[in-house]
Amino acid sequence: MKIKVLIFFLFAFTASIRSQTYITGSNTVICAGETTTLTAHHDFLHNWCFWTPAVQSNTMAFLADIAITSPSTTTTYTVKCYDADANLTIAVYTQTVSLCVGILSGYLEKMNINFYPNPTTGLIEITGLEKNTTIEIYNAIGTIVFGTISDDEKKQIDLSDYYAGIYFIKINTGRQEMVKKIIKE
Repeated sequence: MKIKVLIFFLFAFTASIRSQTYITGSNTVICAGETTTLTAHHDFLHNWCFWTPAVQSNTMAFLADIAITSPSTTTTYTVKCYDADANLTIAVYTQTVSLCVGILSGYLEKMNINFYPNPTTGLIEITGLEKNTTIEIYNAIGTIVFGTISDDEKKQIDLSDYYAGIYFIKINTGRQEMVKKIIKE
């Protein structure tokens, strides 16, 4: 009889434990276009985790504990994790993004990197590039919409098929990075 009571007590105790999930970030504030790593932590073994908005993960999609993201504006991320019994836990994390205006301006002036016209209705000309410079364009919610590597000192990018709004161009020379806001009319 004592064993039955003890088993009932253990069952009741384990049934009352509630799982928790939380998110930590590698940097609380980043510059627009920089990359950060978000990690989902759990106090249970989970089967599936889903990030909103969607992020790149270096773990298998259904075990997406670690997420790599490069938002251009402050973004709130949510991770939903399910355990083996389909119990759901949710965690929310806000990644603060600063435009970091002026940090690299002296470097860019020495290199003579120019963007024009800005605002634009379609074509953007970027001059003063080094060979093998990476160029990425992000929309206002931080999703990459275009990417290329320059093979010359200037590059022309056609935004005429894109919606009107604010975009961010990220230039990475291998030594330095910069982000420039472009307005598409």
